[in-house]
Amino acid sequence: MSTTADRIAINLLTTIDLNSIDNGRVFVELITSEFPFLCPDKFGNGEPLRTRYSPADKDAILEAWQYRAFHWKKSRPFVDGGVMFAYGPHPRHSWLHISLSSRVAVSEVVRFVQRASVAYTADFATIHAMGSEEVDEILGDLKYGSKDPTVFFNNPRYGLHHNTVTSHNLQRFIPNLYWATVLGPPYVELFGKELLLGAPAFKTAELDEGRIYMQLSPDPMDFVANYPLQNNARRIVREYLGHDAFLNYTLPLDHRYTVPTFRF
Repeated sequence: MSTTADRIAINLLTTIDLNSIDNGRVFVELITSEFPFLCPDKFGNGEPLRTRYSPADKDAILEAWQYRAFHWKKSRPFVDGGVMFAYGPHPRHSWLHISLSSRVAVSEVVRFVQRASVAYTADFATIHAMGSEEVDEILGDLKYGSKDPTVFFNNPRYGLHHNTVTSHNLQRFIPNLYWATVLGPPYVELFGKELLLGAPAFKTAELDEGRIYMQLSPDPMDFVANYPLQNNARRIVREYLGHDAFLNYTLPLDHRYTVPTFRF
């Protein structure tokens, strides 16, 4: 998921089997009916995407849904999304990731993430926009790597980078707080509901089924427009939560963080 300063990144991780047809139907309704700004032009299981979406044939998405990964794109507004289904011998989350234009109404982006987090019983979900100041701080003098495993360049020449959160990350630590973060029941148990709801963030709210939504400022592009101010707001909330669950660059690479027990 390539992101630039005019893109917003969404990540959602859940322990449920997103690969099921029932969950595929939920997805189809979310992106074609409830949130049409996400409706695909083309979709498939990998690049190049060859199948054009037709409102008269929604079931075509369900046919593609049955493989290990699903990918879709839209040109206006820009959307580049994918779903990686959990498979293999080791427990892991299914992962929904989307990069989309910052021109989409923030209220609709928030509503989608909140709606999808409840529908898919998310353990963790994020909305974030990352500008050059944040990227430079994370990458430092590294040309191709990163001290933050959720951020790395896929095209250094053009400044394109990935901002992703994976199951492997969450089983080791929380990478960071983002412009908006949804914390599912495992994290509510870890931190405590009252502590999370009382955080000195711009907004906190309890969603259905015990999830907590936390937002750091009015608009995700605030992290691009004034990164020092927003990063300080993030630091204050992290210090308030005061838990050895967040990735800390000053600690050894093999440090064992406090993480919740996920119910795979």
